[in-house]
Amino acid sequence: MAEMRKRYTQGSSQSTQTQYDQNEMPDIQNVTEEQKEMSLKEKIQLIDQEILLLRSFCLQSGYSQGEIESCASPLLDFLTTANRKKCLSKVLKLVLILSVGFFLYKYDPAYNMIRVGARQMQLQTLPYWDWTHWFDDNCIVNNPFYQEERLSKSDCEGCADIDEIEREEELTHDDMAQTFLLAYIPLIITDAIQDWKAYKIFDTEYVTKLFLEDPVLSAGTICSFYNENVKHKYVKDVLRSIDNGTTTQWNMHWQNCMDTARKTFRRFYSRPYCIPPMVEMMNSNWLFMSSGVNKQQLSKLPYVRSLDTGVSMTWFAQLKGSYEIKLKPHEICEEDCEVMTAILQPGELLVFSNIMWKFEFRVASEKDVIAIAANGNWD
Repeated sequence: MAEMRKRYTQGSSQSTQTQYDQNEMPDIQNVTEEQKEMSLKEKIQLIDQEILLLRSFCLQSGYSQGEIESCASPLLDFLTTANRKKCLSKVLKLVLILSVGFFLYKYDPAYNMIRVGARQMQLQTLPYWDWTHWFDDNCIVNNPFYQEERLSKSDCEGCADIDEIEREEELTHDDMAQTFLLAYIPLIITDAIQDWKAYKIFDTEYVTKLFLEDPVLSAGTICSFYNENVKHKYVKDVLRSIDNGTTTQWNMHWQNCMDTARKTFRRFYSRPYCIPPMVEMMNSNWLFMSSGVNKQQLSKLPYVRSLDTGVSMTWFAQLKGSYEIKLKPHEICEEDCEVMTAILQPGELLVFSNIMWKFEFRVASEKDVIAIAANGNWD
């Protein structure tokens, strides 16, 4: 539009060379068949020439630039309006597409169906294209200046003489950082969660109602869901079956990765006092729930590996019942460091470095077992 207006008002040196008698009007001719067969570029060039000829005639007739612009304004305004409508139509289509995508993302059944469909498509394309290295990488574009913290043989010396996880209380930030976290030595803290609301009120009934009825948690996106009962594929299905009594045994855990759900769940616990400021907690948290395992089954239960999220550290808080946890050193330290196990009692907090240890757990008590966890990083 700006270019056309410019041609009406300014013209070109070429057009001023064409002279007309001021009483001679350029002929208005019907479109020929030859012109109809022109390409779009040729049609635009023809219209451009006609506009230049018309402007030259108007100048020869004594019209000023303002008068020429005023006469041309109906055509230019019409084209401007049409262009605006076209742009508005594109914007509305984009808004509609984004709105539908946002709805599908927020609507749990639709989101889960999309995830299942996408996963099936990924598996079907795997024989033709190995996408797993993209899936496993934390970054699509590697930063050449970033150096990931890696274990060396010298790091194994810290746990070489340790065969059990110590229990501590009244720890300072300096003790936690220097003696344990940076030395990759795990520990259990016995006085860190006694004032948490979750520790005081969480049980199976309360947690089930919370995730089924709370407007934020019930609509929140769940990540990394694990459930031993393959009958139920979704958290809500398991919780509903627990609520109506059709399920009497379960062992599951999941990650609250949606920001609003994470913040809502944070109302029930606070940052453990012993975690030093150098640790930045991740924007997610975990919930572990188990029940209905009889005494004869406990020793036969397999360990479940979890919390492998490529982070620096993890805390794991035992709220109800007991989990037996196992920490296994990563491959480079397998010959130097022992595999350590411990049974967590209600009110105890396990803290360990994911850089050194792989975390596994299994149920260690018959009644309801509930724990929560969170991950963190340090520079």
